[in-house]
Amino acid sequence: MSDDLLKKAQKKVKKKKYFFSHLFIFIPCMAILFMVAFIATPASPWWVVFPFLGWGMGIIGQYFEAFGTEHLNFLGKNWEEDELEKEVMRLRRRQDLLEEIRGAHLDISEEEELKLKILEKKYLDDDLV
Repeated sequence: MSDDLLKKAQKKVKKKKYFFSHLFIFIPCMAILFMVAFIATPASPWWVVFPFLGWGMGIIGQYFEAFGTEHLNFLGKNWEEDELEKEVMRLRRRQDLLEEIRGAHLDISEEEELKLKILEKKYLDDDLV
């Protein structure tokens, strides 16, 4: 094993260790803070959400730094290629359907053809997926 590879592995393990130590501090601290909030201010204990969200975002950032996103099904190495393939297939189906519709209605009027083009443009502009 090369020294460079070993150093990278050690760095990654330290990041994971730091994440878990931070997580194991976060959980009991937030539990105590929630109890204090509900005991000390039972009428309005929702102030505790702000430190929870702030510290929680830090924990999430550390998680992604330590473990990355490859094991998740989004933003991984193949995610973009998979999404590109899905988008191409969706556009092909749409194009085939439009050609089938146009082929079935060869004798439509200019007004109907204009409406179809407007409708097609609207769907292309509004389509999110």
